[in-house]
Amino acid sequence: MAPFTLGTTRGSKNSAGAHRGEVHRLSDDIDDIVDRLIDLRMRSGFLQKGVSQFLGVSQSNYCRMESGDIIPTIHHLIKLSRLYKVTLDFIVFGK
Repeated sequence: MAPFTLGTTRGSKNSAGAHRGEVHRLSDDIDDIVDRLIDLRMRSGFLQKGVSQFLGVSQSNYCRMESGDIIPTIHHLIKLSRLYKVTLDFIVFGK
């Protein structure tokens, strides 16, 4: 499976114009992660601006993470798990 980076967007197309299968298969998992990130931020009382500053990304990029347009890096997920005082397993798998 290809690694995803902050700049990786969902729904990317390959040179033939078809959606990459790996991205498509991960879409449900990404939606679950996004839902947990939004829920954790709201329960913690943080604004997107504050979380984006904590991560060192622009507010617009963090907003795109929460909408699922940009997939957070493992580095960002680890920082978020520390911010919200939850395990990385919880953010990624809901456990």
